[in-house]
Amino acid sequence: MSSGNPKPTIALVTGAWHSPKHYHELLNLLNKAGFPTECVKLPSVNSQDPENQTLAADVDAIREKLLLPLIHQGREVVLLMHSYGGCVGGAAAKGLSRAELGSEATGAVIGLVFFAAFLVPEGNSVIQTAGGKLATWIVDKGDGQLDVDNPAQVFFIDAPVDKASWAVSELGLQSLESVSSPCPPTAWDSSAFDGRRGYIYSRRDEVIQLFAQEMMINLSGVEWNIKEMDTGHSPHLSNSQELAEHIEDIISSFEA
Repeated sequence: MSSGNPKPTIALVTGAWHSPKHYHELLNLLNKAGFPTECVKLPSVNSQDPENQTLAADVDAIREKLLLPLIHQGREVVLLMHSYGGCVGGAAAKGLSRAELGSEATGAVIGLVFFAAFLVPEGNSVIQTAGGKLATWIVDKGDGQLDVDNPAQVFFIDAPVDKASWAVSELGLQSLESVSSPCPPTAWDSSAFDGRRGYIYSRRDEVIQLFAQEMMINLSGVEWNIKEMDTGHSPHLSNSQELAEHIEDIISSFEA
């Protein structure tokens, strides 16, 4: 790697309604373990034009603003994805593996790690994957934006009260189009990532319940390195140390 760092750069894609601030604790732990980290805000959060802020637009933004700049710097990148970010990142990495970019490329996406995240097949929307309708805790504001009812209970139920309160205050509105429009072609089902896929279950997740996480994995048709945590939807806030350790373990297992 041209950066001289022996460890890959971890590029994180956030969940819906969230900002990079929500992941600072996790990213700091990964930094201390020697991993450079990068994270950018999703355009679908607090969008000025929510009715045109599709999933594909988020995918393009992550690809152009996060992944390609790192690859052009010669970085080896592990893509880390949470919740809705699994759909965005899973498509943004399409064609960016070492095998697909070719031997002349110095940088590439070398692995995919999902935690409490959606795996959305090409052509499906997040809503379709989640059962065909908006969850009861999602509030449709009628202007192309979505809010969350009682987000502390939904997202941060097992986080310390003060941390959950802060996290709620940092949430934004989410574009309805981003979760109702179809997913572009994905990277996680490519043989280029065989031996380089990880998924971390959150067993007490009420956003993507465990049975749904397991179903997405079972229907994916590919092999995964699976870890489990006894957490709700946001292990990056309730147990960031254990999550960081799982991420490190998965990355160390990637085939050379």
